[in-house]
Amino acid sequence: MPSEAVRAQLALLSAAFRGTLAPRLAEVEAAWTRLQADGSAEASAELRNVTHGLVGSAGTFGLHDVGDAARPIDLALAPFAAAQQAPPPAVVTSLAPVVTALLAVLRRHLAQA
Repeated sequence: MPSEAVRAQLALLSAAFRGTLAPRLAEVEAAWTRLQADGSAEASAELRNVTHGLVGSAGTFGLHDVGDAARPIDLALAPFAAAQQAPPPAVVTSLAPVVTALLAVLRRHLAQA
């Protein structure tokens, strides 16, 4: 079991991470809007980078639902990011409900803050 000092430090780190949710929400929204508008490899990479970061860090700070909501986007866009290619329009279209779900989870956490 972690010591009281370690628990306090983790609580501070968790609060700091939660403080990044609003900018990350804005990043997801901007990248998603751009990907829908131009379907570019750059917009896809931006969305993938943000979601990849959420997958990697959210669970560490107890926000498993954020990581779970971001994971399908990260996985869907990873091959295109690696190849520096734009995803096909069908892939972008298929991501709409998943991105909507991620945005809802992020907004819920922000409303609870």
